[in-house]
Amino acid sequence: MDKGDQHVLSRAQRYHIFAVGCEKRRKGGDVSGAPVRLRRRRRQLNVLRRRLVEEKKLSDRKWLQLQENVTDVISRR
Repeated sequence: MDKGDQHVLSRAQRYHIFAVGCEKRRKGGDVSGAPVRLRRRRRQLNVLRRRLVEEKKLSDRKWLQLQENVTDVISRR
């Protein structure tokens, strides 16, 4: 995983893309057009996931783990 991939993942975590329904957005800031932005990010994330899985750099289990970690963080808020 290079820096760019890391960036996409960390941004995904920041925007709570893993959150179910994706409704939980960043607190404060401008939310106009947020759903579009989230869709774009989510698509970007899925592309990244497919590529990493194909390159065998990321197993499905690892991906689920990533998702769970983020969801845990969100639910704790």
